[in-house]
Amino acid sequence: MFLRILPFIISMILMAAHFLREGNVILVIIFLAVPLILFIKKRWALLSALIFDLAAVLLWALTAFELVQARLAAGADWIRMFLILLAVAAFTAWAGYLLNGKLFKERYK
Repeated sequence: MFLRILPFIISMILMAAHFLREGNVILVIIFLAVPLILFIKKRWALLSALIFDLAAVLLWALTAFELVQARLAAGADWIRMFLILLAVAAFTAWAGYLLNGKLFKERYK
């Protein structure tokens, strides 16, 4: 069970690090606290975690789009940065997929 939650924890830490780089301490605290919601064995807790995971995937995609646009405008290399952010978004989506399994749906009723 913990191994299925671990990718979600890592993805939330990555999201918190992203906001720490921007200096947004409130969102850092929120994204670091999100995995703690999984200690509540209610359906709404699991759905909340999945919503945060989906939001993180969308934020990674938006960040990739903005950075690609900025790098194209500057004439800088953008492919490596895009692939890295794509991999992070895919990892975050995979973490949400693991939380959406039958085991979690049975445990969080």
